Amino acid sequence: MRIETRVYPLTLLRLPELMQHLLDIDAETLGEAWTSHNFTYYLPHKWDFSFFATSDDQKISGFVIASRKQESIHIHRLAVAKNLQAMGIGKQLVEKIIRKTAAEKLNRITLKVSKHNTSVVSFYQKLGFLVFIDEGDNHCMELKLTQY
Repeated sequence: MRIETRVYPLTLLRLPELMQHLLDIDAETLGEAWTSHNFTYYLPHKWDFSFFATSDDQKISGFVIASRKQESIHIHRLAVAKNLQAMGIGKQLVEKIIRKTAAEKLNRITLKVSKHNTSVVSFYQKLGFLVFIDEGDNHCMELKLTQY
């Protein structure tokens, strides 16, 4: 089931009003919870490649934090509210990153994911990401944008 979702840029100016919602979603869905410091930490071009989504009722339903690393974009964090998972929100957020990356004429998107989190690995594989290296318990995955 998909729900109506809108994706907006996550900017430093909007961060204070959104922070508690982002922290709540992060804490309920991901292993090691981020603090406000993680959200405000400087990363190159982070505010150009980070987004949040709202659902029908205008509540924040998810977010993605990404930054530029050389000629690629790295996704640092993707989270969707637990009660709204598997409704296409994560896919919309990643697709926004893909479009933005292609528009900037960058050639790939990378991320790390626990190799034991098979549902998340599968999610990224369905979007075209491939494992390019293993680092301990993590897969390093990439999407090459030659097809975009």
